[in-house]
Amino acid sequence: MHTAEIRGRVRASSAEDVFDTIADFERYTEYGQSIRNVKVEKSEGGRVISKWDVDFRGGNMQWTEADTIDKDKMRIDFEQLEGTLRHFTGYWAVERDGDDALIHFFGQFELGMPTLASFIEPIAESAIRENLIAVLHGVFGDQFELESSAASASA
Repeated sequence: MHTAEIRGRVRASSAEDVFDTIADFERYTEYGQSIRNVKVEKSEGGRVISKWDVDFRGGNMQWTEADTIDKDKMRIDFEQLEGTLRHFTGYWAVERDGDDALIHFFGQFELGMPTLASFIEPIAESAIRENLIAVLHGVFGDQFELESSAASASA
């Protein structure tokens, strides 16, 4: 299992506005060149179903995920329901820091190809982090500062 983690700061922005922007998945296609399409189906109680189609190193990855959007806690938890990956879960969290907003993304995934995992999963992890960082820069421009980007693998 691999993880991808991003921590960043959006200067001079309210945490609520930053959260609302991150929760607007369908706009990601405007900011990330690798994101082909995102379709959101509204559901009950802060839970939505989103369908993703993303370029991946010359091919594409598709998946459907359940997203639980908790505006009060400024957190979005997601879990893949079906798709290219065997497993993909994680969260987005936003919090206030003075006049700034802090963003934390954490994702855990498995491609489902055990014999190739040690070669392919680090590439997928890098692609996930690069794509999300590009989206955050695209959405927030010069106000976004990457504070850390990390990855890890576990058996």
